[in-house]
Amino acid sequence: MMKKTLLLIALASSSISIASTSNIYDLMYLPEKGTFSGESSFGFTSSKFSLDYLGNSLYETTVKDISLDQTFMYTLSSNTMIGLSEEYQLDSKTEQAYGPGSNQNGTTVKGKGASGFSEPTIFLKQRILEQESQGANLDLQASFSPKMGDAEGSSTTKGGNNLRGGSQFEAQVEVGKKNSETQWKFQANYLLQGNAKSKSASNAADLTQTDSYSIFGGGFTHQWKLAPSFELNLLAGVAFIGEQNLSNANDQTKDVIDSATLFTFGPSFVFNLSEKAMIDFSATYAVADDSVLRETDTTDNSVITIMKNDNTAWHLSVLARYEF
Repeated sequence: MMKKTLLLIALASSSISIASTSNIYDLMYLPEKGTFSGESSFGFTSSKFSLDYLGNSLYETTVKDISLDQTFMYTLSSNTMIGLSEEYQLDSKTEQAYGPGSNQNGTTVKGKGASGFSEPTIFLKQRILEQESQGANLDLQASFSPKMGDAEGSSTTKGGNNLRGGSQFEAQVEVGKKNSETQWKFQANYLLQGNAKSKSASNAADLTQTDSYSIFGGGFTHQWKLAPSFELNLLAGVAFIGEQNLSNANDQTKDVIDSATLFTFGPSFVFNLSEKAMIDFSATYAVADDSVLRETDTTDNSVITIMKNDNTAWHLSVLARYEF
């Protein structure tokens, strides 16, 4: 990955560039020292996946989320920024439609929904290379989100919460460049999800333990300035999700979900309201390859193999960025 980063920096140094003066719409946004800034967003996500056993559908799950996100940032120096972000989930509806592979074939079960605050995230961003002197910008960012309690999944009788049930750490490197009419950015991420616990909102004894796992990802974003106050961004990304191990003492099972690859792509449309405020409208589509879930009954060590497929999601959001 470092070789690819260095190659991108080398290629960037050969093109015509402009000074890396900060703009509110920048892909690698880093305002001048002493600036307080923020981002507020409203998002809607619709996702689904299916579980099949021996070629027959067990059930299809559909989840629809509506959430608000808020981030506050402060630029400590010309190359250092700190920030705090939080999400509030207004609602999350889950629906399971059972198929011919289940003894509940033809029935649909709806959860009561989930809402509430997520775990907060603190982050530090450091600019290592500057476009003005090195030909491209290179940023490193580290973030941490501590565990604030167990996750609670909604049931048919009681709503759940918006917690992950475990701590999370992420490291990210970004390299990019801005010219008079275009910008580009390449990023690589490593995310470590710590051990997590999730229980049913209506039955605390129904507790699932998920062991820690990792996600490696990368993405590329290109921006075109189509008018003095309007930009178009196109992004594409890929993430490699590690194997997940889950256990539930209540129903005496242990599950292993094989690693999977997730692809994302989509546009966003940026409108500059002023030098200190902009609005970004984005639409992102995500699709994951099929994966295998192996469930072990701990009472007799019998194993069944279930296919997880049709794993897709749409995310629509409106984001406002502003400086105080």
